[in-house]
Amino acid sequence: MELSGRPMKTAASLFSPLVLPLVLAGCTKDAVSPPQAPTVANYKPDYRQGMYTYSMYCSRCHDTGAGGAPILDDVDEWESRGILWPSLMQDHVRDGFLHMPSMGQAGLSEQNIADAIYFMTVKIEAAK
Repeated sequence: MELSGRPMKTAASLFSPLVLPLVLAGCTKDAVSPPQAPTVANYKPDYRQGMYTYSMYCSRCHDTGAGGAPILDDVDEWESRGILWPSLMQDHVRDGFLHMPSMGQAGLSEQNIADAIYFMTVKIEAAK
């Protein structure tokens, strides 16, 4: 069809340059999502990072018993405190407990805290 000497464009020819890329984008096999930081729920703690975090933030009290902190090598003291409850330990480290300051406010991430708890738990379990 022609009007005034020019060919008439159909609706399909007007939309195809706009629609085709959107349709093709929806047909990709695997949509790539942006990387996300691991959450504590799906995070596998790192022993070496935990050792570093422990030595930098925890050892001053847990190596000496300062402020009533349980000494890392004292298995009996840890068992009486519920070493079997890592989520409770996570809360105590993050928010502070008794004389222990809040490590969350000290700049430790949930992953740093999980690493330190993992390191400590492995050491305590190995001493049994």
